[in-house]
Amino acid sequence: QLDRAAEQFHAVLRLHPDAADRAAASLYLGLIAVRQQSPTEAVRRFNDVLAAVPGEPRAHFQLGLIAQHAADEKTAIQHYRAALAANARSAARNNLAWILATSPDLGLRDGAEAVRLAEEVRASLPDDRPDVLDTLAAAYAEAGDFAAAVGPYRQMFEMDPGNPMGRLFYVSVLIDNRRQAEVSE
Repeated sequence: QLDRAAEQFHAVLRLHPDAADRAAASLYLGLIAVRQQSPTEAVRRFNDVLAAVPGEPRAHFQLGLIAQHAADEKTAIQHYRAALAANARSAARNNLAWILATSPDLGLRDGAEAVRLAEEVRASLPDDRPDVLDTLAAAYAEAGDFAAAVGPYRQMFEMDPGNPMGRLFYVSVLIDNRRQAEVSE
């Protein structure tokens, strides 16, 4: 079915000179390319969208995802920030917070901003989600607030006690929190 949809969007590109129609078709072709695991084609399509509609938040968000998946966190941050500039409610907030809290490149980390973004995400959702709790806990830990990081990890563990990663992170934050308390005494 994706191939049929792609054919229809290609027809839009051929038959419609209107920039908005072409941008919409390119956006959907980019999404199809993502589903078909063709990141090069997806990047091309999302860049076509941005050429027609500069600042289009969905295109920036998707380019951020592709860059993050390719471990190009600097580019991902740029696209997530652009998505948020165009749409403050973008899902890019959680992804940006995650990178700012966990990047292997310490120069990209910013615990305070990660906490702010992660708290905004959590406040904007009706229910707690493991991915949001994980980001929030990582942000607190990066900011050095291990006591605050325990809460989201505890919630994750309670939501899915069989998840070994949740258990590992929960225990590691508890240990770091205890070490921090011992150093303070």
